[in-house]
Amino acid sequence: MNIGRLADDNIQRFGEYEFLYYEGKWHSNVELNRITNKLANALNGLGVKKGDRIGVQLVNCPQLMQAFFATFKIGAILVPINPSLRIHELAYIYQDAGLVALISTANNMDNIREARREAPELRHVIMAGDVIPEGTLAYNEIIKDAPEQIKIVDTDNDDTAVMIYTAGTTGNPKGVMLTHYNWYSHVSGYFDQVLLD
Repeated sequence: MNIGRLADDNIQRFGEYEFLYYEGKWHSNVELNRITNKLANALNGLGVKKGDRIGVQLVNCPQLMQAFFATFKIGAILVPINPSLRIHELAYIYQDAGLVALISTANNMDNIREARREAPELRHVIMAGDVIPEGTLAYNEIIKDAPEQIKIVDTDNDDTAVMIYTAGTTGNPKGVMLTHYNWYSHVSGYFDQVLLD
């Protein structure tokens, strides 16, 4: 199973509805999924493939959700990164995870620039927002002409979907690997145990 399919399954089951409210505007599930697919195709176009690690260093915003699902759909591994981490912490995660791409905003660019020096595999830094620093790719530009349809990559239940780094209170942070089925079980268990009650 590939948990990226859940976005498409949701639309097939429930149709279009208001899904995410951000900065005074509602975004529908269909709109977010359309942009997700465009981002997934753009990442493929940059050479990102199944098993590659993509860092997402964003606060809560539509691009965060799009980046998560785009990563899943192409079979890459999501590495969520807290934007408030210090340079040496970022450098360690970038290098240890073996990131090939990072999605963030210009607010984080000074720290990214310094931390990136320790991560030679990090080839693509993609910036969401209006400010696009030199040497980075604009999120809106790479998705602009990308196709809206994508063939979701087949993944096994035990393929890694996410690598979440621990706080590192007793040494360097550890990358905890969660599979596609781990995440599916978590989401469906939450729905069954919390939302249905």
